[in-house]
Amino acid sequence: MKYRDCEIYIACDGRPLDEYDVQVEGNVIECYVASESGKVFEIKCSNLSSHALVVNTAVDGRRFSRPISLRLGSMNKSHFCEDGEGGLRSLMFSNIAITDDDSAPKKLPWANNLGLIEVTVVRTRIEHTLPWSPVTANIENFGPIHETVKKGGLHCVSVGPRTVDPNPARSLVHVTYIDQLSAPHIIFKFKYRPRAILQAQGIIQLDAIEPQRRSASEDPHAARGVSQPLRPDRPQKRPRRDSSSSVIDLTDETVVIKPPKVKIEDGDNAEDAAALRAQIRALQRKLNQKRMHKTQVTVKKESSPIQAGQMDEDIIDLTED
Repeated sequence: MKYRDCEIYIACDGRPLDEYDVQVEGNVIECYVASESGKVFEIKCSNLSSHALVVNTAVDGRRFSRPISLRLGSMNKSHFCEDGEGGLRSLMFSNIAITDDDSAPKKLPWANNLGLIEVTVVRTRIEHTLPWSPVTANIENFGPIHETVKKGGLHCVSVGPRTVDPNPARSLVHVTYIDQLSAPHIIFKFKYRPRAILQAQGIIQLDAIEPQRRSASEDPHAARGVSQPLRPDRPQKRPRRDSSSSVIDLTDETVVIKPPKVKIEDGDNAEDAAALRAQIRALQRKLNQKRMHKTQVTVKKESSPIQAGQMDEDIIDLTED
């Protein structure tokens, strides 16, 4: 998303994730992105302003230990999660671990921030540099939660194992803030959800189901390498019923399952209902595809008078003031 004089986006497999339902209110811009469990992603930042910027990130309510500084003209700077001296930890979308162990947490202090990547941006003036020092604390992964919390089917952000930073910072900077930290210049909010849930909520359109093409063994005209010419000026021949032939329907067969009506409520219940509808639609698509795949057509050969034809800046990390 690009707002005012800054651009922040989520990149996965080297490409920005699509952003849906972008909304702007005051200094806040927000959108939805589709998450996929097991996918590693990066937070990319660009400074388009006439000031140095300070960027801080929180994932699921867990704030990175150190913000980064973006000098004028800095483009596509990645905000990593630091880990000690010269170390980084990657970010990844993950399934929330569910357990029936009664000792697992049943109340989540971070539940209100689950599924949210929040990036705050403030304008600054760089005063001078400081010797680099490693961070003293890191964000940790969530443990399993009790099944009664009803967060199954949702995703969270996990941090991967420690890796070596190929471009380690050698200094920090001391800055003076132009904006108040309590009233930042911009707040970017990325609400990530599994694609099926976003589709069930109507934020992303459902994927179209393409009719399955019949193979040559199922289509006698295709098997002979010819096409059956269509004659819009005459009615199509009605198939016969007798002991040696079957009544066939050459249209694609689709089974429609009407999902049960689910009462939508505010908060967590709404997402639970959306997840349920997403599962129902996924089952319906699988059933339709399987039904079409198993449909076999038996055609009684008849002589036809029709002759068919042939077919063939060195950006550095930032300590707070």
